[in-house]
Amino acid sequence: MTRRILAAAFAVGLISSAAIAADLSLLKVFPNPARVNRGDRTMRFDNIGGGELKIYNAAGRLVLEKNLDASVTTFLWDLKNNDGSEVSSGIYVYFLKSGGDERTGKVGIIR
Repeated sequence: MTRRILAAAFAVGLISSAAIAADLSLLKVFPNPARVNRGDRTMRFDNIGGGELKIYNAAGRLVLEKNLDASVTTFLWDLKNNDGSEVSSGIYVYFLKSGGDERTGKVGIIR
């Protein structure tokens, strides 16, 4: 129901895509897990509304840190770390902070 209301409000110009994206409850991360051995080369974070994205490996080491402009509603992670090296197979934890909203989740990568 909420999605229909948001879609209708967006269609008539009552709210912008940035306003929808600022609600991190709409965050979608896919494919999860990313299966590199089957052709997945990126992981997509949709409806993010900018903010700060941090991704950690299972050992708790920071793998990726991005500060995204508020106009960014989609971020494609190329499955590489801050140094540009491919990350290994495993479970990763992401933290996304946008405005006063925060989301945490797990993603997997299979190589």
